[in-house]
Amino acid sequence: MSTLDLFNRCYRVRFNDLVFDSREPGGALAVKFEVTKTLYSMANTGSVTLTNLNESHRTRLAALRQSRRRIRVELWAGYGNDPSLIFVGDLRGFEDSAEGVEASTKVFGTDGGYKITDTRFTRSYAEGVDIRVPVRDLARSLSLGDGNLNELGLLQLGNYTTLPRPKSFHGLASKSLTEFLRGLGHTWSIQNGAIQILRNGTALARTGVRLNKDTGLIEAHFVDRRTVRILSFLIPELAPGYRITVDSQRVSGDFRVHSVKYSGDSWGGDWLCETECRIPRPLTPY
Repeated sequence: MSTLDLFNRCYRVRFNDLVFDSREPGGALAVKFEVTKTLYSMANTGSVTLTNLNESHRTRLAALRQSRRRIRVELWAGYGNDPSLIFVGDLRGFEDSAEGVEASTKVFGTDGGYKITDTRFTRSYAEGVDIRVPVRDLARSLSLGDGNLNELGLLQLGNYTTLPRPKSFHGLASKSLTEFLRGLGHTWSIQNGAIQILRNGTALARTGVRLNKDTGLIEAHFVDRRTVRILSFLIPELAPGYRITVDSQRVSGDFRVHSVKYSGDSWGGDWLCETECRIPRPLTPY
């Protein structure tokens, strides 16, 4: 990505069937957004502020607010004619400003929030069952995308890759998944509506971003011996769990993205990523 590409911005915001797209005639509004994603097993959050909505837009938004349907929120952002999915989740609330020319509506959403807090799971497993079976059942009970679920290698509990004794689960699926994976040395999170499971300290086995001054890096510095904080222009491929390479005067090497905050304003201001990374641990075989 060249420096020039970083200023040819585009976005797409969707609330169910209501779409605002900067690439469409009349689709460009004043849009601000802020999205925070982490590797923690909690809902990622996002907000989008829309300014100068016309009467038709306000009417359709009002109808969505009054309906009892769950509203899906999507935010796509990027450069050129190819925005990337930055956030997808359930709408959790609205905040309206004063009426007038600068009237705006701020929409808040969470990625998988209802599924984390509402989904319950009850099931028992016999001794000798592959440990991946209850992990997959728990994850899929949350009704999320499979993410990297089918890429899991063998999971091990002590010296066992199968359950050493019968195992039962009863209660919140999210809590049971967190506790069970903790004993296996793994964590989970939700990224863009899909499950992501990682062995502690490791990154996804996928090609990541190379950050330098020519690809959007603004500043990078060490917080401690293993943690780096990075400020860059918005790069959609910066996402929790990914391995990235940093090349700057103060920081150089490979890191795993632990958290990232995307922010931007379509009518002025920079589109930025504030990223916290950690040195990944080597992946050793079981």
